Amino acid sequence: MSVLLRKPDQGKVFDATCRHGASNRFMRTGQYLRFADWRFINRARLDVLLLNGARRWGDGDKRCRKCGYQAETLPHVLCHCGPHSAARQLRYNAIVERLAAASRLPEEVRINQTVVVINVTVAFENKREDIEKARWEKIHKYRPLANAIANSGHVVHVDGFVVGALRAWHSNNESICKLLRISPGYASLMRKLMVSETIAWSRDVYVEHVSGIRQYCVQGSTAREAAPSTSTSARVNTSAANALITGSETIAAQQ
Repeated sequence: MSVLLRKPDQGKVFDATCRHGASNRFMRTGQYLRFADWRFINRARLDVLLLNGARRWGDGDKRCRKCGYQAETLPHVLCHCGPHSAARQLRYNAIVERLAAASRLPEEVRINQTVVVINVTVAFENKREDIEKARWEKIHKYRPLANAIANSGHVVHVDGFVVGALRAWHSNNESICKLLRISPGYASLMRKLMVSETIAWSRDVYVEHVSGIRQYCVQGSTAREAAPSTSTSARVNTSAANALITGSETIAAQQ
């Protein structure tokens, strides 16, 4: 046991996913998951996927096979590798648009009304601290915008909406759902769909990375329409979302 505990990657993901039930609810039923996603997520959380940087023995080349980065780790593949930036953007869009569509805030903002600025980001679950750091970085990033809006006579609330690349659900997301006036019933369904779609995108990024076969297709404003049958998942509508709910670059420590 002591040898296992000394391994630096043991327990990192679980430390982030154990904070909210939505992060692990799929374990019993597999609800809203494809079989391919189920096979991927369990191995990904244990960090036993076939990546150069995840080798536990030998002196083989650990560089990324796509971009040449020094370590081909799972955080790098899912959150940083340049050739997969389009898929990561679609992953953000899926979260942003579900959140914008569910919001029941009025579209017209009047003087003295509250303006909600929410920045969506996908962070890799290295540990709970990294998920929290991702949220605060988004808050600090948009603080100048919030101050400018406040100077116009509005009450401003700025926050970060964080979903993990391996299905971690930040507990503060619940407060944001209430702030956006999302009904409790739909919020329960929305969180399941969001985390399941995030797993699907992460799995497709990984499979494309190691196989070279694209797992999704973008035609016009719809993603995954012509994806292979093994990668069929919910379609992503890339229409314009609420201007104050924004997508963001992924945050992850490359380890």
